[in-house]
Amino acid sequence: MKESLDSNSIESKEKPAFLYHGTTSFDVKKFEPRRRSTPGIYMDQEVPEAIYAGDDPAYCAAHSFPWSSNEGFQLGFIDGKVVFIVPDELKDRLNVKVYVYKMPSDAFEELGDVEPKGHNFWSKQIVTPTSYEEFNSVSEAIEHYGGEVRFE
Repeated sequence: MKESLDSNSIESKEKPAFLYHGTTSFDVKKFEPRRRSTPGIYMDQEVPEAIYAGDDPAYCAAHSFPWSSNEGFQLGFIDGKVVFIVPDELKDRLNVKVYVYKMPSDAFEELGDVEPKGHNFWSKQIVTPTSYEEFNSVSEAIEHYGGEVRFE
């Protein structure tokens, strides 16, 4: 029997001092608000220009490359752990070098209408990262931060 991904929403949590942003872009000195493709609630809508970040680096690593729920990808939490479910026929798309940037959270606001609540943030201001980590694949990054990748 399959476990179901839950939203792992966090209610009334203080914003962490640092947030994370996953990308395939190397050595970014500053992030500027841009439009992005998003697998979530804005999937078929115009997404506002912003910098998107999250409180969990494994969750952000899963957002480091373009994908869509319509393709069969699923991202969520099981018992508080990030789980990224990838269609077996698309697993090669995870074989790309990715970077997870750490940045101060002061310019970010929580995206209250995005599940899982308490994990998604955005900023419409330029943000300078404090550091980044490089990974040889999306899977490596997610697993490094304690998440799990499943192929189905």
